[in-house]
Amino acid sequence: MKTDGILKKLKKGFAKAAAIITSLALVTVPVLADDSTDTSSQTSGASGAAGTMTIPVTLDLTYNDKDSIQPLSFTCNITPDASLPAASDDAAPDTRFAGVAQGASVVENSSAPQEGSQTNTAVYTAQVQFDVSKFTLPGLYVYTLQPVVSLGGKTYEPTAIDGLTIDPQSLTAEVWIVDQSDGSLGVGGVDIYQSSDETQKISKAGFKGNFQTQSVSLTKMITGNQADMEAKFPFTFTIQGTPGQVITYKLPDGTTNTLTISDKGTATVQSPIELGNKQTVTVYGLTPKDSYSFKETNSSDYTQTYQIDDGKETAATDGAVATTTIGQADQKVTFTNNKEGSLPTGMIQTYLPYVLVVALVLVFGGFYLVRRKHE
Repeated sequence: MKTDGILKKLKKGFAKAAAIITSLALVTVPVLADDSTDTSSQTSGASGAAGTMTIPVTLDLTYNDKDSIQPLSFTCNITPDASLPAASDDAAPDTRFAGVAQGASVVENSSAPQEGSQTNTAVYTAQVQFDVSKFTLPGLYVYTLQPVVSLGGKTYEPTAIDGLTIDPQSLTAEVWIVDQSDGSLGVGGVDIYQSSDETQKISKAGFKGNFQTQSVSLTKMITGNQADMEAKFPFTFTIQGTPGQVITYKLPDGTTNTLTISDKGTATVQSPIELGNKQTVTVYGLTPKDSYSFKETNSSDYTQTYQIDDGKETAATDGAVATTTIGQADQKVTFTNNKEGSLPTGMIQTYLPYVLVVALVLVFGGFYLVRRKHE
C-alpha cells in the first residue's frame, strides 16, 4: 500500500513538472515551424518593450529576354483575414483570429530589382513589419498578402498590366503573438501558406510571375534592275502600349536604344533609322495587346511593299506599315523597295538601226582582221 501511495505521489509530481515545462516553453520559446520564414534578423519584444518582426516578401519575375525587363516597382497589400473572428479572451486556445489592422504594414517597397538566377529574371523585394504593440492578446493572427506593382508611376493590380501574370494571387500569413517571461507580448514567428486553410505551407513569402513580351523586326530589301543597292532609307516607328513601359530597339550595328511609352500610351522614335539592303532593326518589350507601325520617310521613286511573316505582300501606302497588334508571338516585317526600268519604245525604234549597223561593222571588221592574219 505504501508503495502504491509513493507511486501516486511520483505520478502527480511528474505531471506538475510536465505542465510547468510546457508553460515555460510557450512563454519563452518563439513558435516557429521548421520551414517558416527566416527570422535571423528579426526581433521580438524584450524587457517589456514593444517589439517588431520584419519579413521579406519577394516577386520573382521571368521575362522573355533581358532586353524586355521593365522598370516595375513592387509592394504588397497586407490585410486582416475578414472571414475570421476578432481576438477575444474567451476564445478556444487553437482559435485563429483575424489580424489586427494596425499590426502589420509595408515598411519598404522595391523599385530596383536584383538580377535573378538567369539574365532574363528579376527579383523585387518588399519588407513587411509586424508591430507587437498593436496587439492586446496572445494568439494566432491571420493576414492576407496580395502583390501590387507600379509602372510609370501608376499602381496596378497585377492582372491589370498587359502581359503580366503572377502566381499565386495571394498568400496567407499567420503571426504568432506570445506571452513572454516578463509578462509582455512578443512576436513568436510567422508561417506562410499558399492557401487560407493551412494546407500548403511554403518556406518564404514569395510570388512568382511571368512578363510575356514579344519582339518585332523590320528587314529592308532593295530589288530591281534600276535600284541603287548601296542606298539607305530612313525609317521611324511608333509603339502603342502601357504608360511607363520601356521599349528597347536594336540597330543593325548592334547598338541598343530605349523608348518609354508616354502617359498618352504611345512612343515614337525621334531620329530616323537608316537601313540598307538586308539590314534589320528589332524592337523588344511589346506585350500582347501592344501595336506597332513603321514608316519609311523618303523613298524617292521606288515602289514600296511590306510583308508580315508569311502573309500577303501589301502596298506600303505613303511608305507606312499599317498599325498591327503584336499578339502572342514575335513578328517579322520585310519592307521592300523595288525599282525597275526599261528603254522607251520610241528610243528603241530610233536607235535600233544604228546599233545594228555598228554591230555588223564590228562583225565584218573582226572577220577581216582574222583572215588577213592567216594570210
